[in-house]
Amino acid sequence: MVIGTGEYVKHIDWFKQVFLEYEGTLIRYTKKIVWDEDISKDIVQDCFTKLWGQDMEKVKDKIPPWLYIVCKNQAIDHLRKSRRMTTEVDDSFQVDANQESAFVKTEILREMTKLSSRHQEVLVLKFQEGMSYKEISQVMKVTESHVGLLVHEGIKVLRAKLGGQNEQKN
Repeated sequence: MVIGTGEYVKHIDWFKQVFLEYEGTLIRYTKKIVWDEDISKDIVQDCFTKLWGQDMEKVKDKIPPWLYIVCKNQAIDHLRKSRRMTTEVDDSFQVDANQESAFVKTEILREMTKLSSRHQEVLVLKFQEGMSYKEISQVMKVTESHVGLLVHEGIKVLRAKLGGQNEQKN
């Protein structure tokens, strides 16, 4: 990629904007896959290194899906190399101000780890990352209607499991 000085400055400004907007959400997203914040940061850094080498004009209209796909693939590659997967609950969801709320979130996360990886991914992208069905479909390489089905099924299973726990307590 050969660019002039003006284009280079434009590329730097574009890159900074994308980095500032997506770095935090990508770290959270990859942390849900690899369960390690330092590894997540490394993966996101590698993702942005790859983005730097991309032609801005070719990827600028599809940045969120591109970033999430690259991070997801690198996280999966990491898991394959390390051969370790855990089902620990992420404490970043805990809310100090409201212990009951923190408990409910912890229970939801614990039950989410029992869902299939596809259901976990779609729920994280939808409710944590705030992605639209269209964006999720691009990241997961499925149709929008399939995204809707996965969200519906995941929520249905969580409601059934968590609803059953609440009935046992009462």
